[in-house]
Amino acid sequence: MESRNRYDGIHPQAEKTVRYHARRLVNGSLFQSWELEDLEQELMLDLHRRWHNHDPARSPVEGFIFQIITNHCNTLVESAQTAKRGGGQSITSLHTLIHQDEGSTTELIDCIDGQCSLWTVPNGSWDEMADLRLDLEHALANLPPEMADLAVQLATRTISEISAETGIPRPTLHDRVARIRNHMWQSARKKTVPNTDVFPAVPVFRKQADTDAGV
Repeated sequence: MESRNRYDGIHPQAEKTVRYHARRLVNGSLFQSWELEDLEQELMLDLHRRWHNHDPARSPVEGFIFQIITNHCNTLVESAQTAKRGGGQSITSLHTLIHQDEGSTTELIDCIDGQCSLWTVPNGSWDEMADLRLDLEHALANLPPEMADLAVQLATRTISEISAETGIPRPTLHDRVARIRNHMWQSARKKTVPNTDVFPAVPVFRKQADTDAGV
């Protein structure tokens, strides 16, 4: 890709150095060829912002231009490397409160669509899903009444909605969900049911021994 940028009135050495270093950046592994013009402009703007710092008595203009552009190239490379390693990401709790337009709050976990969650909805044949449904019905029947009722509500409501309707604190509900999922997990192991997460939005509670064993 050839740059269509024009720098009329700019010092010839500045234009030459900017084009050279921008080309070097896109020839590497951190930038794409279509970013060439943007990189040129980024380097030229940084040089323009620092131009007033040039002191002819201390260094020739060519050396000043080279130093400024080289330094900014290094900054761009470091930023790109950090982003590539995931440095632009941050860890956020799924229980972070999100303020909604109507003034109410809900937890982040309740705002994540099931298709985007970390725990996917199971796929399988009709026979497999029918068998799984029967096993789940059996497992639900063995739950204490309040936990079975919560499991049914979770099919159509979020934790926040259930908490608001029943007055039960969300931490208490999350604890019950963890116990429900653990019960389901144990039932699945006993009946050799495929490793399936019943409630996609809430992680299964598994003992450390199970995790270490790769279960």
